[in-house]
Amino acid sequence: MANLDLQNRAPSVTRLPDFRQRVERRYDVLNFIPKDPAKILAECWLPLGTTDVAYTNCYLIDQRVEGIGGGHSHGNYYEPNKFPPVLLRTFEELSPTGETQVGQPGVELDQYNNRIVTIDYLQLNVGTSTYQIPGTTPAPSPFSDCILKTEERKNDGTLMRIHRTYISSGQLTQTDDIKFGGKVLVRSVSSIGVEPVTPVGWTVITQNVEFVNGLKVYRYEFVLGDGLIEEAINSRQDGLREVTDISFGTKVIPAGVVIRDEYRESDGYKIYTVTSIQSDSGSAPTSGSYSVQRIVDFPYPGRAKLFTETYNSRTSLDIYMSPPVQMRVVATISVSYQNTNTFSVPSDLWAPKDWAVSRSQWISFGNNPHNKVEALHGYLFIGSSSATVTASNVAPIDAAIFGNPIYGGSTAKITLSGGPTDPAGTTKTLEAYLDERPAFISVTGTKYYRLTTVSIEIPTPPSLPV
Repeated sequence: MANLDLQNRAPSVTRLPDFRQRVERRYDVLNFIPKDPAKILAECWLPLGTTDVAYTNCYLIDQRVEGIGGGHSHGNYYEPNKFPPVLLRTFEELSPTGETQVGQPGVELDQYNNRIVTIDYLQLNVGTSTYQIPGTTPAPSPFSDCILKTEERKNDGTLMRIHRTYISSGQLTQTDDIKFGGKVLVRSVSSIGVEPVTPVGWTVITQNVEFVNGLKVYRYEFVLGDGLIEEAINSRQDGLREVTDISFGTKVIPAGVVIRDEYRESDGYKIYTVTSIQSDSGSAPTSGSYSVQRIVDFPYPGRAKLFTETYNSRTSLDIYMSPPVQMRVVATISVSYQNTNTFSVPSDLWAPKDWAVSRSQWISFGNNPHNKVEALHGYLFIGSSSATVTASNVAPIDAAIFGNPIYGGSTAKITLSGGPTDPAGTTKTLEAYLDERPAFISVTGTKYYRLTTVSIEIPTPPSLPV
């Protein structure tokens, strides 16, 4: 350029610490007229990134004009134009299109003994930016075990200044927890940049991946254990109990009827929860029962008994009628469970189908026959089923039935039949019933019902006076 003169000055060449070259050239600006922006642009400035004329691998990265005084900040006041303005240009060795590493990597060790590597680069703005991927891109050798954590870029329009931070991948922490009384070992592992390796014999149960400043941080949990790890037994208010087994890997099913069977899966590892209904002794719910006692009313039937009684040499035939009695007796309430909605009627069920009947026959005065049949509702008979009395052929009359004289030489007869057997001293079932609603339902849909029976031991009433 006509207004710029090197004045035969050789360039200043600096060998930088990373063995790159920096070239600095100094020109005199020969026009002493103060330059306006347009003239400086036209006469002084080159496009940044221009190649040096001699050092063709160096590119213009900086240029500036120092004003009158030639860069002497305190020139002679009386000789203001003795030294012309100076144009300073700096060229630096760079890749024409790609990135150029500046200096050597910085290395730091953190509290986890991981390496943190920082590397700076320069790139001309005319080049194409290549962005690395945090958490994925490895650092250059010999730090290839480190993964990109952050990438920072500053662009002044000519140069892109790139600052990259890499961090070594590896395990950060490991904790082992003993659970369920030592039956299960849970291991928590945190690592950075690399996925934790599953230990032999262990199973992954949780996986969590976070991006911390662009770097992947893995937090995995592993479990070591198989089979039953926990069992809970809960008593119910109906004579049964619920047993819940929690197991890893291999499902454990408690004895009894299964009413709950579920599992949850965590990264392919199944945790089973199974609940069964059992009897209070731990067997099948249909194999046992329980009982309680209470006082109930029992209508003990009346008792009919044939008897003869002699008074003043005369014999009378009659039926002694002891009326029904409402007894207060101890009942046993038994509860059991079955998987059908019907039951067999107990053989000792107290359910009279009829009552006693009396049939009387005699001959009265005038040789008149009599036949009397009477239902004894609410009565059973005890003792002999028949009795007779015979009158003599001569006076006085010495036999009667129900207080009625019978014809001389004839025989009167009373027969008792029907009615239940006397229950005194035996055990009888008063009630048996199934609850309308199922007590519980198995996971296969089988309904189980509660059967209640009420039984009593019937006491022996006082003996009859005849």
